[in-house]
Amino acid sequence: RLANLTHQQIMEQAGAEAVELIMWLVMRGALSPHARCVHRHYYAPMTTGMGLITFQDD
Repeated sequence: RLANLTHQQIMEQAGAEAVELIMWLVMRGALSPHARCVHRHYYAPMTTGMGLITFQDD
């Protein structure tokens, strides 16, 4: 279960994206269960992709 992992374990298993994963988990934990996605966009250029997602907490 994800909630039982330590920061160290997440860093070891998620690698370079571990910090981003932790930030997503914190952000999602701060929203209520009724939050809804109001905008989602992903841009895939030739190299690194970029994503944006906007939630509204009702």
